[in-house]
Amino acid sequence: MTGVPAFVQDGRLDVLAANAFARALYADLFEQTGPSDGRGPARLPNHAR
Repeated sequence: MTGVPAFVQDGRLDVLAANAFARALYADLFEQTGPSDGRGPARLPNHAR
């Protein structure tokens, strides 16, 4: 899908992947992930949180 926000989430509402449009639309969600330790975000963005 191009030109539209898209993301993949699991059953726990963790966002596993997102394109640039989804990251812009849900910017607050992605700011909650915390600092990275070099192996990815401290915790996955989650719609339930």
